[in-house]
Amino acid sequence: MRKIFMPALLLVILCAGYLFWSGTAQYTISPEGYPVPRNAVLKKTIPDSAGTIHVYTAPGIHQTDGLKNSSKRQIEKHGWTYAGDLSAGATYMFKKSDGTLLNVSIYEGEFSICQLQK
Repeated sequence: MRKIFMPALLLVILCAGYLFWSGTAQYTISPEGYPVPRNAVLKKTIPDSAGTIHVYTAPGIHQTDGLKNSSKRQIEKHGWTYAGDLSAGATYMFKKSDGTLLNVSIYEGEFSICQLQK
């Protein structure tokens, strides 16, 4: 029994460590304070009256796939709540408790993030 227990325990620890790493180590905080995939590169910044739009390139991101669940979880970890009623198509809206909105739009090979003023 003991011979099976130790390898099984080690396997559980390794799986838990991988799940933690895959959910956190693949993201970084942008200079604007939003979680973005670690492989994302800032392409351009567009000033707008509603808020500044930050456009990032990211390999492997597709409009038809939408926003990955891991990305949603990372955004929610930073105090935003997914607002499905305001989201449409490849545009995802998140709210903060103070009423601030975060717009995340997915395109082919890139995405944009814009914090909308209250």
